[in-house]
Amino acid sequence: MQVLLAEATDLLGRLLQEMSLDADKIRLSRKFASLVQLRVDELAHSPEPTHPIKALELAEERKNLCLRWLRYGTYKSTEDSPSYEQMQHLLNPHTAIIYWHISPAAITTFILGHQQPLHVLKPRNSATDNNNPQSPPPSFQQLLKFEDWMKTWKQDYQAYRQFDQRRNQANSRDGGNPQPCIPSDEEKRWTKTMPKSLKRLKELLDIPGIMQYLKQHCPSITHLILVPHRDLHLLPIHALFLDTFTITYLPSIQVGLDNQQRKATQRTQSPSLSLLSVENPLGDLKYASLESVTICQLYPQPYRLPKSRATLSAIQQAFSQPINILHFSGHGEHNLEHPHQSHLKLANDEELTLKDIFAADLSHCHLVCLSACETGLTSQSGLIDEFVGLASAFLAAGVTHIVGSLWNVNDLSTTFLMLKFHEILQENPDDVSRALNQAQYWLKNATKRELKPMIKRLPLKSTSRIKLNKFLNKIDDKRKPFASPFCWAAFCPIG
Repeated sequence: MQVLLAEATDLLGRLLQEMSLDADKIRLSRKFASLVQLRVDELAHSPEPTHPIKALELAEERKNLCLRWLRYGTYKSTEDSPSYEQMQHLLNPHTAIIYWHISPAAITTFILGHQQPLHVLKPRNSATDNNNPQSPPPSFQQLLKFEDWMKTWKQDYQAYRQFDQRRNQANSRDGGNPQPCIPSDEEKRWTKTMPKSLKRLKELLDIPGIMQYLKQHCPSITHLILVPHRDLHLLPIHALFLDTFTITYLPSIQVGLDNQQRKATQRTQSPSLSLLSVENPLGDLKYASLESVTICQLYPQPYRLPKSRATLSAIQQAFSQPINILHFSGHGEHNLEHPHQSHLKLANDEELTLKDIFAADLSHCHLVCLSACETGLTSQSGLIDEFVGLASAFLAAGVTHIVGSLWNVNDLSTTFLMLKFHEILQENPDDVSRALNQAQYWLKNATKRELKPMIKRLPLKSTSRIKLNKFLNKIDDKRKPFASPFCWAAFCPIG
C-alpha cells in the first residue's frame, strides 16, 4: 500500500508537470486531491523518523498550492512552500503550533514545539473497541465520529441561520426596531446545545491529549498557533483552549512566515491608530451603529462611512489612504459554489467581494476587524485543501491581523465584545490575539456589574437605555448573560 501510494503521487506529479494549461492542472489536482491526502496519512504514521516531517511538508505544500490557485486563478509552483526547518521560525519557547490534516481515512494532528521533535498525536482506542480485532483503525473511527458530529452541527446551524435571516428581514422592514420573531425548537437547537456540542468536539479532537503533550514537553507555552484543515476552519477551536492559551489562527504556515516579515517591516514604521469605520451598511443591526460610534471615540480623527455612505467606491477610495485599522460592522456572506464572490454587504445592494480584496493593496493596514456575520466561513468547493474565507483575501492583500466571525452573531453581545476588544487593544496595538482572547474571556464571565458601565458609554436613546437596564436588573447579580459560547466564540484572531 505504501509503495502504491508513493508511486501514484509521483505519477500525478509528473502528469501535472507535463500539462501546459493551468485549467487542466487544477482540474486534475482537484480530482486526485484525496490521493495526496492519503499519502500524507501514510507518511505521518510511518515508523521512519523522517517520514512525519515529509508528511507535514506535503500537507503544507498542498495548502499553499490551493491558496495560490484561489488568488491568481493559475496553477502556481509550490517551490517556495516552507521546509520543516523554515517552519521553526514561527516557534519560540512560548509558542507552539497545532496543525491538523483531514483525509478520507483519518484526522492527523501535528504538534510543533520549540526545539522539540515533530510530534504526531495518536488517536485513542475507545474502551469498547480495544478487544475487537475487527474494529476499524482508531484514526478512521475518529474521522467517522467527527463527520457525524459535523453533519449535525451544519444542519442545526442552517436551521438557526434561517431564523436569523427572517429576524433581520423583519428588523430591516421596520427601520431596525426589534420584532416579535419567535424561533422554533429546531431553530433554537444549535445555540441551545452549543456548550454540549463543543464539549464533544473537544473529545473528538483529543484536546486533552494535546494539552498533556504540551504540559510534558513544552511547559512554557502561552501562545498556540492553530492551522485547521477543511471543515475545521468552520469551528471555534479556540474556545476549547481559551482559558489556557492565547490563540492565533493561520490558513497555512507559509502565510504566517510571510506575515512575520510584514510585521517586522511595520515595526520599523511610526505607529498609527488611524481608523476606517464602515457602519451598518444595510441599517438592520440595532446596535451596530452604536458600536461603531463608541469605538470611534477611542481613536483620533476616525474616518466614518455610516449606512448609505458605505458604498463600494467610497471604501475603495478609503483603501488608498493610510488607514491602519478597518472596523466593519455589518454582514458578510460566503459563496460556497463560487468563493471569489464571497463578500461583505454594502449600501445600495453593492458588495466588496473576495476578488476585490485580493486586488487591493492593504499593506499599510495593521488590523481588519470584521464585526459581521459569517465573515470567517470557508468552503471546500474547488481544491479540497483550500481555505477560502474572506480573512485569507485580506491577508493576501497585505493586512497583518484579521478578526473575523464564524456565524451570525447576536449584535448586542458583539457590541460589548468589540468595545472591550478595542479598549484592550489601546494598551498594545501589536497584540491583537491577546486583546481578543481577553475580551472574550471578559464577556464570557461578565455579570451586570461589569455590563452596566458599558451601557452608560453607549450613545443610546433614553427608551433603549431604559430597556437595556431593565433587562440587566431582572437577572441575578451572579448570572453571566453572555456565558454561552454562542455569544463570544464566533470571533477568531487570524494572522
